[in-house]
Amino acid sequence: MSGFLAAWLALAEQQTTLPTQTAACPKGHVVNVIAHADDDLYFMNPDIAAALDAGQCLTTVVITGGYVDDADNTPRVNGLKAAYAQMAMQADDWQQSWQLLDGRPVERFQLRGRPGVGLVFFHLPCGGHDHLGSKTGTPLHEVLQGKPTLSIGVKA
Repeated sequence: MSGFLAAWLALAEQQTTLPTQTAACPKGHVVNVIAHADDDLYFMNPDIAAALDAGQCLTTVVITGGYVDDADNTPRVNGLKAAYAQMAMQADDWQQSWQLLDGRPVERFQLRGRPGVGLVFFHLPCGGHDHLGSKTGTPLHEVLQGKPTLSIGVKA
């Protein structure tokens, strides 16, 4: 197992316990892992809204930084934050933090009005080729094998 994959599994385990340290999660904690920052809204709703309505803690981990042609993932991140805030019936006000995971930056958000709701963005490139045939990033399978370093597509 690559160092990155092991570190990712450690973060996933940490995420399942983090909200219990910052907010009571007596009704359970749901952890979603998705490829793109809109997959959960398309494919996992209304389950996400139902978990939030039931008072469960919820963490969604987003693996990639968008699609092959996305130079800036900020609109996707902001859109997902706004959607989760609305579903949680809270203001779109998040605490942001960064941490290194196996030497790679990972962005974390926690909803201030409901600390048991969190988003984690790995911002890994999707890889592949753009419409001009230029390679735009390291494919995910190469990242998991510990190949070239990453660049993230988010503006501060």
